[in-house]
Amino acid sequence: MVLDELDRMHRLVDELVLLAKARRPDFITAAPIQVADLVQDLLDKSTAVHLWVRDTGPGIASTDQERIFERFGRADDGRGVEGSGLGLAIVSAIASAHGGRVVVASALGEGARFSLELPVTGPGDSPS
Repeated sequence: MVLDELDRMHRLVDELVLLAKARRPDFITAAPIQVADLVQDLLDKSTAVHLWVRDTGPGIASTDQERIFERFGRADDGRGVEGSGLGLAIVSAIASAHGGRVVVASALGEGARFSLELPVTGPGDSPS
């Protein structure tokens, strides 16, 4: 039991460090890319046009949908104590660092769908 708790605490600390780094200006390094190569690579790996993930879980109440993206924010659904409440905060921070965002669409009893919206240009770039 002690080893399990130590592993959980280690994962929690790692997640906190990653989230703390997300506020640094050098969290990501934006660089020009060949869009055609990127698109071809994405098409080779996926047939999706829109990046999203969906589950068939209990869903997320509308009152919890903003809170789940905050540090340690969790839905109040009685799922227990699993998870640290940092995963979606990390995903949101990474998307934000790229000038994008993560959006949730969910209703209780209907699962949840998380969409990643990223701009064509990077942060600070102007569209051409």
